[in-house]
Amino acid sequence: MADTPQEKLFESFDPVSKESWKEKIIKDLKGKEFESLIWKSGEGIELEPFYRQEDIKRSEFGRDSLPGEFPHRRGNHFNASNESWQVVQEIPVESGDIISSLVQDALNNEVYAFQLSGKAEVEDVEKLFEQLDFDQTAFHFSFPNVPALLSLDLYTTLNAKGIKADLLTGTLLNDPISLAAAQGRPIDHADFAMVEAGVNNFKASPWFRGVGLDFSYIHEQGGTITQQIAFALSTVVEYLDLHGKTLSNIHMDEIFRNLSFTFSVGNNFFLEIAKFRAFRMLFAKLASVYGVHDAKLASPFIIGKTSGFYQNVYDSYNNLLRNTTSAISGIFGGVQAMVVRPFDSLTEESNPTSARLARNIQHLLRHESHLDQVIDPAGGSYYVEKATDALGEAAWKLFQEIENRGGFSSMVSEGAIQQLIGEARKAKEAALNSQKEAIIGLNVSPNTSESLEMDFEQDGRLANSFEKIRLHADSLGNQRGKRLSAFLLLFGDAKMRNARAQFARNLLGSGGFEIKENTRFDDIIHSLEEAANSEAEVLVLCASNIDYQNENKSICDQLKAMPSQPIVIQAGKTENWEECGVEEVIYARMDVVAFLEELIGQLA
Repeated sequence: MADTPQEKLFESFDPVSKESWKEKIIKDLKGKEFESLIWKSGEGIELEPFYRQEDIKRSEFGRDSLPGEFPHRRGNHFNASNESWQVVQEIPVESGDIISSLVQDALNNEVYAFQLSGKAEVEDVEKLFEQLDFDQTAFHFSFPNVPALLSLDLYTTLNAKGIKADLLTGTLLNDPISLAAAQGRPIDHADFAMVEAGVNNFKASPWFRGVGLDFSYIHEQGGTITQQIAFALSTVVEYLDLHGKTLSNIHMDEIFRNLSFTFSVGNNFFLEIAKFRAFRMLFAKLASVYGVHDAKLASPFIIGKTSGFYQNVYDSYNNLLRNTTSAISGIFGGVQAMVVRPFDSLTEESNPTSARLARNIQHLLRHESHLDQVIDPAGGSYYVEKATDALGEAAWKLFQEIENRGGFSSMVSEGAIQQLIGEARKAKEAALNSQKEAIIGLNVSPNTSESLEMDFEQDGRLANSFEKIRLHADSLGNQRGKRLSAFLLLFGDAKMRNARAQFARNLLGSGGFEIKENTRFDDIIHSLEEAANSEAEVLVLCASNIDYQNENKSICDQLKAMPSQPIVIQAGKTENWEECGVEEVIYARMDVVAFLEELIGQLA
């Protein structure tokens, strides 16, 4: 019997054009412009609220390639013994540390790759090698202060343990350019000899990469995603150009085989996915320019590490959630190895509980979510594909500008790279300080019952300015024997009072104030009694503009009779707000940090 042709799904429905969808959206916006939905990211790119297939044109960046194939935009070969990313546990190593028990604990919990990092000296590294079992275990060495690690006879240790050199797996941080850029100093070209040694010393170990480049400093100092990609490409070009100078005796393929790349993974979920896809396709483009045609060599070995820049000291359990979404971004983006920081790494030394939670995030993503079974989970998402193209184009443009200005090393020596990162950081700080951007647990939904006592050090995180204020407030509270507190007086229109009260909770909570509120919104006299009994240093009026106009004068007159004489603040800016006794006003997009510093300064 002849096969009966089958009707395709939705074939009986008329196609809907993009214009029709756009008309529907404009209608639902009820007067707002469609352009108000276009997201202008900090990367200098604009993304629309929705895309369709016709928006995704054919691209020089390999959008039409199959997953895992050149130019590696769509998924990646993991270059390991199985088709999964390496679950990596970070182990900080200080002078004289014995870490074998930590390594064994991780091995017992299905972790077979480690990032060893810290400020260890040469003799410490020698002792470290004696503790490690290199057989079927990957080690990523990240000791920026010990370039002499390369001169150690690692293979002597391997031979003593009966391990063949070709079983050695991992990477070695060996990146004088990025180290100088991170420290804001000129590059010492004498260190480039270490790069040559990194290529030569590990020829007997095809799975070990001796030129590990670390671009995490760009993100951790506040740089944009576009800068991360462009600066990484320019740094790679600096090293590849050594081939014609000091590395001419080494085949270019051998240099590519030894390269590895470390990036921090931030909290911008979709753009972080697009970051890794864009970097891979642009790296493949560079490989072609330098005459490398082996598809595997053009596929960069990438280590992703969850961001420290967005970590919080306060309400630190939120860092678990950030680490989870960041890890997913890295895995969707196609990293070969993933490092998840312990959630409490800012305030605690390594402990079994936080280390276990960090590695189990990845175990969940592998064994329960099965993310290792799909080579390109983000493939086919028009939004991600569009973001990949946009980031690729913006990063390539910036990369070309750097090359036209003399290259990355030259711009580092001039201070230009540090200036670009500094400008990006200031923009992020301004967005956070004005609550245009949110960090949960910091300036949105802070845990107002939490109080900390600790020495504060500026460590470069975005949360520093808020946490410095909050620690100051906690210190004042400890001196007085009770925390600083703010009483929210809600009255009038329910919708407006609740919206302005939530704004006030976030704002004052982020400054360390304990929040108290009235219980009867329809009885201002009773509410004022509650405010007086609370002994709060600050009272915040939360209502609609009309309710302010009708009630503020009466409320402020009664507040003058209070023994505690709280500072009166109005949530929401109105005309002539100061005329009826209100002392301060809080409103959207104000500089919250400057306001809190002044307010707590008054109370101090």
